[in-house]
Amino acid sequence: AKGEITEEALAEALEETRHLWRYLPKSVPELVNVTWGDSRFARKIETIAEITPSAMRLSEFVVDEIGKFAAAYFDQNQALVKFPWKNLSFWQAWVKAQSIDRSMTIAGFTDTVAILRSVASLSPDKAIESMIEEMGITSKVGQFQYLQRIASSVNGWGSQFEYYRWQQSLGYKTPKVSPASELITVRVAYDYLIYKTKHSRHEALFVQWSESLNASELSSFEKDEFFGILYTWQLALELSYQRQVSSRLVKKISQPKAAKKFHLAFCIDVRSEMIRRNLENVERQSRTSGFAGFFATSIDYKKCDEKQEGHRLPVLLTPAISVVENSKKEVFNADASRKLSSAIFVSYFRNLRKMPLSSFLFVELFGIISIASLFKKSVQSLFSRDPQLSRFSASSSEFGSSCTLNYKTQQPLTIEEKATFAGNALRHMGWKDNFAKLNVLVGHGSETSNNAFASALDCGACGGHAGDFNARFLTSLLNDQEVRNVLAQKGTFIPKDSCFVAALHETVTDEIYILEEENVPQSLKSELADLKLSLKKAALSCRNERQTSRSDCLDHSAKRRSENWSEVRPEWGLSGNACFIVAPRERTVGVNLSSRSFLHDYDWKRDEGFKTLELIMTAPMVVTNWINMQYYGSVVVPRYYGSGNKILHNLTNECGVFEGNGGDLRVGLPMQSVHDGEKFVHDPMRLTVFIEAPRTEIENIIQKHAVVGELVNNQWLHIIHIDSDTTGVWRRLSDGSYTEVLTNHR
Repeated sequence: AKGEITEEALAEALEETRHLWRYLPKSVPELVNVTWGDSRFARKIETIAEITPSAMRLSEFVVDEIGKFAAAYFDQNQALVKFPWKNLSFWQAWVKAQSIDRSMTIAGFTDTVAILRSVASLSPDKAIESMIEEMGITSKVGQFQYLQRIASSVNGWGSQFEYYRWQQSLGYKTPKVSPASELITVRVAYDYLIYKTKHSRHEALFVQWSESLNASELSSFEKDEFFGILYTWQLALELSYQRQVSSRLVKKISQPKAAKKFHLAFCIDVRSEMIRRNLENVERQSRTSGFAGFFATSIDYKKCDEKQEGHRLPVLLTPAISVVENSKKEVFNADASRKLSSAIFVSYFRNLRKMPLSSFLFVELFGIISIASLFKKSVQSLFSRDPQLSRFSASSSEFGSSCTLNYKTQQPLTIEEKATFAGNALRHMGWKDNFAKLNVLVGHGSETSNNAFASALDCGACGGHAGDFNARFLTSLLNDQEVRNVLAQKGTFIPKDSCFVAALHETVTDEIYILEEENVPQSLKSELADLKLSLKKAALSCRNERQTSRSDCLDHSAKRRSENWSEVRPEWGLSGNACFIVAPRERTVGVNLSSRSFLHDYDWKRDEGFKTLELIMTAPMVVTNWINMQYYGSVVVPRYYGSGNKILHNLTNECGVFEGNGGDLRVGLPMQSVHDGEKFVHDPMRLTVFIEAPRTEIENIIQKHAVVGELVNNQWLHIIHIDSDTTGVWRRLSDGSYTEVLTNHR
C-alpha cells in the first residue's frame, strides 16, 4: 500500500519462489487475494511441561530453574556463595544439586532423586536417549522435532554454552565450558520428572502427545503452505529495496580525486554514512573512506586504570598484539589507591544486598544514601551538556599514549614488525599513496548512562568497545619516523608534512572529537582548527537530519540523551541496516543512503591478488550479516531472538540479562531498540551485499571459504555484483547464476 514493495518486484519474487513451492499462485493479483484471505497455519510442537495441566505454569517454572542453575554454574565471582560442583560437567552438577535442592519438592514433585537414579550415571547422549524413549517418543523424526523444541525453550542459555565453547577455541579464558548438549539433557530431565510424576493422572494426554510426535514427518514443513506466501513477500520487499539502491549506484564514475587537506577514514558502521555525507558537503577539501573500525589492528588493550585487558578486534579474529597503557601522571598511582579504598568501602554496603537477611532491609536502611547521587544525575540530564565534557574528548596528556607493545608471546615489537603491522593496515585500507596533510582515523562509540546494552551501540569491529584506542594505536605507528623509513623502503612513501590524527565519532550526538591534539605539529594547527570547525558544522547538520528522519520535529535537547540515566532510547544504533556496499567512494559519493548502508571503500584495480577482497568477504561481510540477523530476529521473532522489555532487565553473570527475576537468558536486542512505542523502526530484510569486483574473483572466494559459501548459497544474504565496465547490476541466485537487477535507468 505504501509502494515500498513494487508490483514488478513481487512478480519477480513469485516467479522465483514458485520453483520451490508449486502450490503458489500464478499471478500477483491472485497472490494478494490469497494473502488477505488465508490464515496462518503454524506447526505446534510442545514439551511435556507445556501440555501438563497444573496450577502453576510448569514450562516457566522449569526454565526458571534451569536459569538458576546455569547462572550459578557460570558465575564469575558475583555470588557470595560459590556453586559447589563447578568442577563437574553441567549435567553431573545438576544431578548432584537435586540431592539437596528442594525446589521440585516444593513445586509438588516427589521422589526426584529416585526417578533420576536410572539416568544419573549415563552420559548426556545416553541419558537423553533413555528418557525420550521411556516417554514414548520412538520415531527418529519425532525425536528430532521434540529435541528441537526443547533446545528452543532454553535458546538463550544454549547460546551462552556455545559462546563459551567458541571463545575457548579462540584461546580466550572462559568460565567452565560444558557442551550445550548437557543443557539439553537437563531440560529433557525436567520433562522426564514431570512425565514420571504425573503419568498416572494424565496417561491419555501423554500417550496422545507421544503418538502425534511419532506420526510427524519431515515433509510436514512443506505442508505449511502459508510459509511460501510469506517468503514471497519477504523476497519482494528485498528486491524492491535492491532496485531502489541499484538505481542510485548505476553511473559512470571518475578516477579517485586526490585528497587535499583532509582524508578521514570512518568505520563502515551505518551511522557513519550520514556523517560522512554531511562532512563532504560542508568541507569540500575533504575526502572520506570506510574501513572496519578496528583499522586492522588485532590487539588486546589494557588501560592503566583497568585490571583486565579488553579485546579490541572482531570476534572472528584472535589478537596478535598485547598493548598495556602506562600513565603519564606520577600522581595517578596515589589517585588509584584512593579510588580502590573507596571502592572497597562501598563494596561492603553493596554486598549487603546479596545477603539472605540484610537484602530485605537494605533499601530501608541505606536507600537514603542514594538520593544525592540520583538527584545529581537527574539534574545533570536536564541541561544540555557541553560536548567538550565527553569522556572521549579527554586529551591523552592525562592518561597518555605511553604504551608497552608486545606480541602475545610477550616479545616487544621491533621497528620492522611495527612497520609490517602499519603497512598491512594501510594496504587493506587502500592507503598506499594519496596522503593528505591531515589523515584522520575516526573510530566510533556511544556515550550512554545506565545502559546494559551499551556495547551494542559501540563498535562491533572493536569487540563491543569504542574505537578510540584502535585509532590512537595505528596513528602512533604511522607518525613514527622510524616506521615511515621502513615503509618507504617497502614502497609506501608518507610525505614529511603529512600527519595522522586519531578521532572518535560519538554516535548519540554525532560530535566528532579529535584525540591527542598535542601530537599535531605546530605547522598544521591552522588546518586542524579548520577541520574542527567543519566537524562541528557537519555534526549539527547530521543531528538535524537524523532527528527529522524519525519524527516531524527537532529535539533541541538531543545532547541530554547520553547523560540521562532514565533514557531507554539514547540512540537507534544500527536500526534500519539493509545493505553493505563494497566499492570505491566515487560510486556512492553524494548518494543519500539514509544511514542504512555499511560502506567499505574498495578499488579492485589496486588490490593485488584480491587479498583485500578476500578479507572483506570473510570478515566484515560475515560480521555485518551477524548484525543484520540480530536486528532481523529481534523484529521478526522477538520472543526468541529479542531481549524483551529493557525496563525489566536484570544483569546476570556479566554475560547477559534476565527479563524479570529469572528464566531464560535473553539474546538479541530489547524492544526499545527496534520499536518507537507505536511501530517498528527497523524493516526486517536480509543483508544485500553490493560488490564492485570481477565476478570470477567473487565466485572464487565463495568457493574457497565454507563459511562464505554457506551464507551465500543458503541465502542468508544477497550478493549483487556491480560491473565496473557496463555499470550493470546483477543479483546472484542460489545456484551460482546471476540475473540482472532492473533499475529505474533501464
